[in-house]
Amino acid sequence: MSPSLYRPFTQPGEIRLLTILPGPANSPLICHLTTQALSSTPDYELVSYIRHSTNKTLEIVIDNLPFPAQENAVAALHRLRLRSVPRHVWVDAICINRDDHEERERHILLMGRILAQARHVCVCLGESAEPKGKDKGWAGAREVVDSAWWEQVWSLPEVILGKKIVLITPEDEITWDTVERAVKERHNDVPNTHSTFHGFNRLREKWASGHWDVSIYQLLELSRHLDCEDPRDRIYALFGLEPSLTQFEIAPKYDVPAADIHLDFTRKMIQRTGRLDILNCVRPRCGTTPTESEPSPSWVPTWSSTLNEPVPFLNWSETSPNYAAGNLMKAQLRKTNGPKTLILSGVRFDQIAELGNPWHPTSAAPPTSRHGITPLDQWEQIALTTHLSCPYNGPSGRKDALWRTYIADSPADNDVPKHHETFIECWYDRVGWSSQSSGDMEKAWAKHMTDLLHKSQQTKNPLRKIKNTLDFSRHGREEYEAYCRRIYNACAHRRLLVSKRGYIGLAPWSTEVGDVIVVLHGGRTPFLLRPGSEPGVYEFVGECFVYGIMGGEGLTWEHAIAAARDFRIV
Repeated sequence: MSPSLYRPFTQPGEIRLLTILPGPANSPLICHLTTQALSSTPDYELVSYIRHSTNKTLEIVIDNLPFPAQENAVAALHRLRLRSVPRHVWVDAICINRDDHEERERHILLMGRILAQARHVCVCLGESAEPKGKDKGWAGAREVVDSAWWEQVWSLPEVILGKKIVLITPEDEITWDTVERAVKERHNDVPNTHSTFHGFNRLREKWASGHWDVSIYQLLELSRHLDCEDPRDRIYALFGLEPSLTQFEIAPKYDVPAADIHLDFTRKMIQRTGRLDILNCVRPRCGTTPTESEPSPSWVPTWSSTLNEPVPFLNWSETSPNYAAGNLMKAQLRKTNGPKTLILSGVRFDQIAELGNPWHPTSAAPPTSRHGITPLDQWEQIALTTHLSCPYNGPSGRKDALWRTYIADSPADNDVPKHHETFIECWYDRVGWSSQSSGDMEKAWAKHMTDLLHKSQQTKNPLRKIKNTLDFSRHGREEYEAYCRRIYNACAHRRLLVSKRGYIGLAPWSTEVGDVIVVLHGGRTPFLLRPGSEPGVYEFVGECFVYGIMGGEGLTWEHAIAAARDFRIV
């Protein structure tokens, strides 16, 4: 690569554009590189492709000089080249000098504008996306949505910010709207990645509507499962979607190890927001992707996918948060001797006395009922055992606390109606109705629900007015399935906890007896800390749900001041 190919930028907001000169399909690629200011609104298309970590390159010619570029990027340029007129594009593999850290950092801050100003985002899906057979109308979109392109982190901002997206295969060009319709028509034919497509599409629509209320943590949680060559890009890829990151003095730095970037990001998000939402993103470290498992403190999210990963408890809403355990006071970072220690104030609320076995479902689909799931049967036995200390006013209150724990119910004014306990009782499936054959399951479910309602002592239960089995199948099944999903999201890859004071809750699967339940200032949920070998020093375990304190009941003003203490977390 000739060093003279990349000339330094002279003005803020300048980018390079690649002109693909016209030519026959199989002829060598001849290109020209120019510098343009984004403020001059240049006409260009952005090229997206499947980025692999492979070092394999192919040579093209730029300004009469040989240039080795990533194999898939070159294939994309070949596919986009026109026969008779030049084509102006921006492609990261060529338009950024990737050997220059400062230039890469500069482009991270410009990516929002680069994407938004591109006339098209041309997504080159490669050979594997070409539909087989005669189905060229894209009613069968499986090959398109199964492309590896959907599973990479940089695809997320490209989808959200791109004005017009064109998905390109070796033989065809398809608009985003066409693929959207095709996926809906063939919902059952694309089980593996249609959920990714729908998730991307919902975010794209929300951005386009101008009502963008998506938390940075929602985006980071979504991108956990996406491929990323450089772990630092899990944060940097979102800069165009979150202008507040630069306001928080968070700057891209490619000469700093990923572990240090994640640590600094965590500290600054706590410091600038006064909240501990980022700690709700910490996951058990076992099973972390090897390439991203650099050593870091227990309180720092790595943002990589892990085995047996639970869904976060928070809904990430700024206007209607589902929990407020420690919201009474803001989080404040105490001074430490080094950045790897986090000192936060709060109260020691309780300690884990007993734990149920972890529930690790093997399917992403919620089970129809609890029938045959041994850990969940065990949870009920543990939770309803008589305790000398019970904060729920006896057996009846304890039973109520358990079913609300199964769904991680919101506190007080936002909790679900009492009569919806019937749905949970049906899910318990004490009679085995869900073991019926698939053809009879709908009838078995409706019959069991109506039987439960007829036996119910709640004479004012609004559900009892639906007496006809057929009506119940039609009106109640959708709501029941919503509860099944809610139970799955709350309980999967977690274990039931019982505290020394008799509280019931949900904890990460890595929790141990003796872990301490704390309510930290600025935390929407309680958290679990594990005492270390040195007094006053703890390891961060993760978020937890404790029924009865999710609305701030464990942190009154008097308690917050009188019982507050510092926790040193490493």
